[in-house]
Amino acid sequence: QREIPVCYCSSIADKFVDGLEALVDKYNFDGVYLDGTAMTRACQNRAHGCGYIDREGNLQPTYRMYPIRNMFKRLYEVFSSRGKIINCHISDCVNCGVLSFCDSLWMGEYIQYNLVKEGINDMPDGYLRASHAGRNFGIPTEFIVYENRPIWNFEDALVFAMLHGIL
Repeated sequence: QREIPVCYCSSIADKFVDGLEALVDKYNFDGVYLDGTAMTRACQNRAHGCGYIDREGNLQPTYRMYPIRNMFKRLYEVFSSRGKIINCHISDCVNCGVLSFCDSLWMGEYIQYNLVKEGINDMPDGYLRASHAGRNFGIPTEFIVYENRPIWNFEDALVFAMLHGIL
């Protein structure tokens, strides 16, 4: 993947929503899968209100939550008014201000890397249920599985997910 992080304080947010609206109207697809879109990113661009100068005179980044929330609110209006859905892949970055404007979450990708590297012993049950079950967020959450045989496979993930009540 070659993602290009952007700041939704800029004009890209309006272009993104307008572009998706035009696409869904033209092609009438069922919804969108947004990978990482809800994650806050560091931004130092003072031209659109991000970043600040610290006491030593250095430019520091800010992580703006409201612009992402507002963009997702607009996206939700576009998609829900047409009977479409938003599937949001948040990679264990829970942005609560955005979740109310999503129809489902897809998680688990990040945690699998830890499972492969560290094993299950360093993975507390409460953490898994709080971060991956979705009940505490009020929307369905699905566990994404990437196999890494022989250490991790679909069958392992299925047992793991079922044990913790994760779809």
